[in-house]
Amino acid sequence: MKNVLLFLLFFAFHSNAQNSFAEAIHQGDQATRNGDYQLAISKYFIAEDFDFSKKDIARKKINVVFQKMENLRIQTEAALLELEKSRKEAQVALLRANKIANTFPSNDDWFSLKREDAQFFYLDKNGSEIKKLGRWARAKYFDGRGFAKVQKIVDGKFQKYLLDLDGNTFRVAYTVEDLNAEITALDLSKQKLDEIPKEIFKQKQLKVLLLNDNKIGYLPNKLWGLQNLSVLDLSGTRLTKLPTKIANFQNLSSLNLSRTRLTKLPEGLWRLKKLTRLDLSFIRLEMLPAEIGALQNLVKLNLTSNQFKELPVELWTLEKLFQLSLSRNKLTEISPGISNLQNLKTLILSENELTSLPLEIASLKNLNKLYVGWNRLESLSVGICNLKNLSILDLSKNKLTNLPVEIGELENLKVLILMLNEWKILPLEIGNCQKMTLLNLAGCGIPKEVQVQINSLLPTCEILY
Repeated sequence: MKNVLLFLLFFAFHSNAQNSFAEAIHQGDQATRNGDYQLAISKYFIAEDFDFSKKDIARKKINVVFQKMENLRIQTEAALLELEKSRKEAQVALLRANKIANTFPSNDDWFSLKREDAQFFYLDKNGSEIKKLGRWARAKYFDGRGFAKVQKIVDGKFQKYLLDLDGNTFRVAYTVEDLNAEITALDLSKQKLDEIPKEIFKQKQLKVLLLNDNKIGYLPNKLWGLQNLSVLDLSGTRLTKLPTKIANFQNLSSLNLSRTRLTKLPEGLWRLKKLTRLDLSFIRLEMLPAEIGALQNLVKLNLTSNQFKELPVELWTLEKLFQLSLSRNKLTEISPGISNLQNLKTLILSENELTSLPLEIASLKNLNKLYVGWNRLESLSVGICNLKNLSILDLSKNKLTNLPVEIGELENLKVLILMLNEWKILPLEIGNCQKMTLLNLAGCGIPKEVQVQINSLLPTCEILY
């Protein structure tokens, strides 16, 4: 009865709004132009009631409106299809982005920042203050180079410093005009420099020199006089050759040559015995020299995006390594010698041509993050489940169909990326991984009933299908 009443009120309202056939038609035409098709049809029916002899005129207009509605429906469906296509493209782009992100070494030392009592300080993953990183009047997050920009107040003025992950501080300048004897760090990154400013060569006290992302194409001889340098960043420059005199930098602990135009590495590089961090990513080298084994103090080595088909056995003698990235190469196998790297915490093997992993990988008891996505793995050794400290495991985009039941033994696992595989079996034991916060099964075609079961096994985990 209520619906009937509403209809009568609606009809009464509209029927009282016009007094003739012509007026109703006029109002219908106006509604059609405004895109209010429901109102237009109502007006045309009212016009028909005014003068039934002119019903053909009214019906013709009604048919025109219905055709407009049909056209709108078709356009809407086309737009929805385009939207769905865009959504799928966006999803693929997201998967690609995730894949690319996984090819880069994750920085275990990206700390959060807190402000309290007008001071900034850094927190570890447990929310505890990291005392060695100090407290500051101003502070920013650590960047990909391993430095944070911080400031403290001295004699009522702000002084700028670079803070490294070990808690060392360096008084910093960002232009050559600000150089003086107290400055130990110079950051000239992203300043469109064609050459290294000559003013730098007199600053023998410099310990940190950041020249990344400039147009610098060569290194002048006077540079080698800066023998106190411990950090040199030349990434993203136009260097095609690295002189052997690089060996002059005997105090160098960190060298970044990523994204340069080098085609080979000089013999002098292997004399830098104090190097702990070396970045040779995105250079497109075809061979890694055996001399890499001379750098026995390396703890971080980034070889991402080169053209390596095989690796020298000397690489596996670098027993102090705790982070190794070999992603985006052309590797078909990993040597059993990897078992020598017992300090390894992060291993990145993404985007190679691996069909299997060595059994010896199971001996890496300290391994915390393992990325082997976008390879050609057809099976997964049960031994991988011996990695009890594993918190992140990326198996995305391989040819895997079965996940070992022993996966449930990885009780410290927090992130498991299984996307873009064709899983036939996902064991119930996965539910034992109660610390897991993210399970990525996107693009795996997991049936709804299995999704429900997985959701019930991991109620506090974010699961992507």
